[in-house]
Parts: sequence; structure tokens; C-alpha cells
Amino acid sequence: MKKLTKLPLYVTTALILVGCSGAGQIAPEQKPIKKQVTLEKSYDKTWESVVDWFALNNTILERVDKEDGLITSARNLRAGHEVDCGKAKGQISWASA
Repeated sequence: MKKLTKLPLYVTTALILVGCSGAGQIAPEQKPIKKQVTLEKSYDKTWESVVDWFALNNTILERVDKEDGLITSARNLRAGHEVDCGKAKGQISWASA
């Protein structure tokens, strides 16, 4: 009789494990990263254009060093726009509250 009282717990645990195991991820396609670009503009004009781009895109600059040609920022990326996280695979369902 004791084994029958734990049966609902075992069944519930098994259903949760099976339900969560079906989802996965397909990794995004590897794309080559452009590390260098040659422009036919002066250094000062190019620098001005880059700084303007950050300003137009409301990106806060953390460090700007024109002499070294370095700009760093902490930009929030929007998923699906600049970031490719791959695709979901398997059965996925969303529970709404």
C-alpha cells in the first residue's frame, strides 16, 4: 500500500523530466568576422564618422582614445538584430501565468 501512495509523485517527476528534455538548440552558422577595413578617407574624417555613428545610435562610450584609435562601449544588443543565438529545436511550449 505504501508504494501506491508514492506513485503519483513518481509519475509527476517522470512527466516533468520528459517534458523538459525535448528542447534543445541548433548553434548559429559560423560566419567570418571582419577584423579590418580599409577606407579611402583621412584618419580624422573616419574618426569623426565613427564617433558620430555611436552618437546617432545612442551608444554610451566608455573609453575614447583617438591617438591609439580605440573606442570602447557597453552596448545593449537586441536579440535577432545584431546577435544570432541559433534556433530552438524540439518541442517548446510557453506557460502563461
